[in-house]
Amino acid sequence: MNITTPSEDEVRRLLAEAVGGLEASDGALEAIRAGSAARRRATRRRRWATGGVISLAAAAAIALGLGMATTKPPKRQTLRVAAPAVDPARALDSYAAGVPNVVVKSAPVAVGRDEIAVLAVGPSESHDHLIRVVTFVSGEWQKVVDLQLPEPSFDFLTDAVDIGDVTADGRADFLIHVMAADNAPGLVVSDSSGTWRLVPLSPDPTDVYAERSPQLRGAQLVNQYNDCVPDCADGHTSDVAWRYSAAARHFTPIDDRLAIQRQTQGFFNAYNNILVTSFAASNPPPHMDASAQALGYAKASPDLTDRLKAFLSGQFDHDPVICAQNVSRDPVLVDTVAVHGDSATAVLHQGFGSGTSNVRVTLTKRLDLWQLDAVECL
Repeated sequence: MNITTPSEDEVRRLLAEAVGGLEASDGALEAIRAGSAARRRATRRRRWATGGVISLAAAAAIALGLGMATTKPPKRQTLRVAAPAVDPARALDSYAAGVPNVVVKSAPVAVGRDEIAVLAVGPSESHDHLIRVVTFVSGEWQKVVDLQLPEPSFDFLTDAVDIGDVTADGRADFLIHVMAADNAPGLVVSDSSGTWRLVPLSPDPTDVYAERSPQLRGAQLVNQYNDCVPDCADGHTSDVAWRYSAAARHFTPIDDRLAIQRQTQGFFNAYNNILVTSFAASNPPPHMDASAQALGYAKASPDLTDRLKAFLSGQFDHDPVICAQNVSRDPVLVDTVAVHGDSATAVLHQGFGSGTSNVRVTLTKRLDLWQLDAVECL
């Protein structure tokens, strides 16, 4: 059977003939329009829904990305147990138990920003009597310095170590008691000069024993003085208060007569100790010139005025301080003191075998410190 395909014009003619007699029913047009509008609304709802889901997904993705970029991961919670606080006093007990021959120790005390204590130690086979200064660092006590006692190196008493500021620098000082028959001296330990040391009571650095039961009374060092009149056994005793001279770096009695006696005797004995060290006393050099070491000590001493230091720079055929041409191990002793306002004189002597050397010293008072101003050989 042969089938032929109608042309486009033929198709149009047939369609026209098919619908040419048709007429629209009542309301058909309105129904068509309403259906078209409903289809358009449905289409818009589908587009909004699809777009909203896509937008929410995109927003969630952006938020997640931002959160990952800016939020730190949460820290793990771990149980942290604080290290137990170490009590300095108990730690000091443990430290002292490991140091042989500790006789007495102080309580811990704040000195500036440091926790400090002192231990009186000795004697032992390895050392004589000494005072150990310790500091509390990172929960344990550590040695700062050992201070050796000078001769006669008395034994320590078990009396409590006294603590107070007697050097007027706002920092704690320590007073440790030693044994000397009924004298019972004491030593002051301080870092008033920037270094922990035994503070002397005169220009002599070995003069560190405050005689006769010293005490710390408030901000003062106080001890007993015996005038030994008619003798020391029956002499009159009285309190002596001391002040610390930051310029001279030693204590000095507030009483002028005692201060002059201690100043002159202390300086001369310190000077003589240098001579004894420089020259053997058993074989002194003939016509000894002044010792360079001793003169250097004198010229650097704050206990001498500039006038006396200039005098000691001259040329001599003898020592211009002790007024001698040889050396003696005998101490220099003060015989008389005379005070005239802010000036004073003191007469001293020193033994040299069968003879003596006699010296008159003139002093002047400046800022509560008696300075040696002139030396005259008698």
